[in-house]
Amino acid sequence: MKNENNTIKNYLDKENRVKGWPAKKNNQWIVLDYLATKFKQGVEYTEEEINEVLKEAQTCNDHCFFRRELFEKGFLDRSTDGRVYWKTVKLIQEYGETERLIIKKATMKEAEKLQQLYDTSRVLKDVLGIEYNTDNIYKSLTEGDLPPIPNASKDFYRMMGIYIKETDQLMGLLELYHGYPTDQDLYIGFLYCHFDYQKQGFGREVVEYVNKQAAECNFERILVGVNLKNTSGLKFWHKCKFDKIERISSHQEENTTILALEREVE
Repeated sequence: MKNENNTIKNYLDKENRVKGWPAKKNNQWIVLDYLATKFKQGVEYTEEEINEVLKEAQTCNDHCFFRRELFEKGFLDRSTDGRVYWKTVKLIQEYGETERLIIKKATMKEAEKLQQLYDTSRVLKDVLGIEYNTDNIYKSLTEGDLPPIPNASKDFYRMMGIYIKETDQLMGLLELYHGYPTDQDLYIGFLYCHFDYQKQGFGREVVEYVNKQAAECNFERILVGVNLKNTSGLKFWHKCKFDKIERISSHQEENTTILALEREVE
């Protein structure tokens, strides 16, 4: 990601507008990725609105060319009649493997087992004092656990089951939201490994898998919210390179303080 940031500077003027079209295809993708950041996730645009944004974002006097490139390369999509455009979002793979784990998109068939796993989290109850919601998994699978932002959509939410590769045993749960708090961020809403599998490196294995996936989807940061009372969680995330505080949120009604931690995608 750092190399890409350095590359894009070569094609921007002092006002951060694209001033040229690279000859190399790899650099063309970097320029298109930069232009795509000018559009908001979950917002519909008319062709005229797309053109206006691109006129402001480049000095090549060919907004139509960039609009076509963004569409043809998959950064933007549009309705069949061409009247409505929207920014596409690359999602992490529905199925993936690490050295010891299988991480795959959760389905309703797994809801009961996932709920039983969720209910074993000692941190939720003993440390944070959170009472278990018996239909939490079902609700998340049907509605999504969405962040408090405009245009939040279940399309950008994903729940993943984590399985031991050798035994196919369900041992963990991962929740992600693509594009929060900004379009360039991947947010970890929840990561839990059953206590029988803790302190064996599985959690860090999952985090590095998420980092790899985030890089392939061109996200710049990964963020996670950690309750200040969860000291073991704070230590874990620090070991996983979440060493910057993006923001601090206090919730007086619940008497909680949440640290939003971040790490750069590598």
